[in-house]
Amino acid sequence: MRNIKNYYRDNPDLTIKLNTAHEYPLFKKDIIIKSYCEFCSDMRDAFSKVSKKWQSWFNLFQSTKQCQDSYGYHDIYKIIKPKEKTELDEFLAFFGHIGFFKCDNPFIKSTDRVYRLPIMFRGPFNLHNFCD
Repeated sequence: MRNIKNYYRDNPDLTIKLNTAHEYPLFKKDIIIKSYCEFCSDMRDAFSKVSKKWQSWFNLFQSTKQCQDSYGYHDIYKIIKPKEKTELDEFLAFFGHIGFFKCDNPFIKSTDRVYRLPIMFRGPFNLHNFCD
């Protein structure tokens, strides 16, 4: 809403008229995209600060992950490079619990699991390359 408010405040000459679809175009597409991108960035920042214990691993994962929606256990292992397997299991359990990872197959051996990311964290996230 802040972006929309600022847009109309900075453009007082604009008038909002009924369009051919009988809608009032209050929310411009670019403003919605900008707002969503800011929201995604704010959420990434918030998740990175949830736990001091895992902050460096979270930031490492965020900075090196590819543009895909899911990662196998071994993919994450290669990115994080933990000293002990149990450390990675704890990391994945913690971030699964708070909603960053969703385990697709939690009832199999941990090393065979696949973890999916919410849409806003797949990335570098963008809506058809709109976000940085």
